Amino acid sequence: MWAARGLPPYSNTMNFRRKSLGLVASVLLTLVATLAASHRSTSRQPLNESDAEDRVMQKKNPVQSQSQPAVTPESIGPVDHSVIAGGGGTSSAGSFRVDGTVGEVSAANTLSGGSFSVNGGYWNTLQTPVATPTATPTPTPTPTPTPTPTPSPCAGCSVQFSAANYNVNEADGFATITVTRTGDTSGTVTVDYQTSDLSAQQRTDYTIGAGTVTFAPGDTNKSFVVLIVNDLYIEGNEVLNLTLSNPTGGAVLVSPSVATLTIIDNDSTSATTNPLDDARFFVQQHYYDFLSRYPDASGWDFWTSQITQCGTDATCLRNKRIDVSNAYFYELEYQQTGAYVFRLYRAAFGNTQPFPNPDGSN
Repeated sequence: MWAARGLPPYSNTMNFRRKSLGLVASVLLTLVATLAASHRSTSRQPLNESDAEDRVMQKKNPVQSQSQPAVTPESIGPVDHSVIAGGGGTSSAGSFRVDGTVGEVSAANTLSGGSFSVNGGYWNTLQTPVATPTATPTPTPTPTPTPTPTPSPCAGCSVQFSAANYNVNEADGFATITVTRTGDTSGTVTVDYQTSDLSAQQRTDYTIGAGTVTFAPGDTNKSFVVLIVNDLYIEGNEVLNLTLSNPTGGAVLVSPSVATLTIIDNDSTSATTNPLDDARFFVQQHYYDFLSRYPDASGWDFWTSQITQCGTDATCLRNKRIDVSNAYFYELEYQQTGAYVFRLYRAAFGNTQPFPNPDGSN
């Protein structure tokens, strides 16, 4: 019947199918061997001359060059197409066996030929550079600052006025007051001083004085100045107080830490004019009030001449006195001392001291 229909006998058909499956198995083995060889080549050292010759032979006859006997279509028998070794080990079906692995399925694309396909590959771990860990830099230690040595307190040192009573002539313009240090003089010592009213008053007879005197190592004497107002009124002698306080550096106050200053009156007749009408007196008071110091001779002479050049011209005298007063407001020495305190008070308490200022521009 098969011959009548022009079809091959059944036995010939089975042989044909067996031969076809044998060829598929050969292709499978060839692919597996190729993948395994690729994996081994990435993990081995470079081939020597003998290895190179073996590799050439394998390329010429990849199946016969293996250590196992060659697989032919006649020797494998029926093949179940689902028998594939994957991930290592051995898979077999009948007389067909596959040894080895196709590696990780997710590591490569699908290899296919006709109705046969293999998913697999190898992770290329040898070619992935291993990051060299960055060395943590050793922090540079912060140098420990050398502490400033604390001055050693003086041993048994003391400060006091050089005298319990001082005298000054009203016409002298200022009195020099001396403070002394006794005992250990190797360290630095400071002490505060302050004037205060008795019969003499700072608003008419002298300019208030307050501050600090500093004794450097080795110093035994320091002084400060009290400014005296040379008015034209008969007042007799007048007295004010001088006080030391707040010694530092280990010093202690000893007597006399309180002294008196006597202003000897130089007026014998009653005045008929206002002292401020005198140009020299007028300039001197500006030095006292703005700069808190006794006038230097050249400055005193210059500003006095600005007024006296008017002679008896009352209008000129008035204008020049205003000009001289205005000049002291802009004097750099005043801007760095009294004016700084003035601006500091205004910033702290507003423009209302000692009473509201209606001029917003000033």
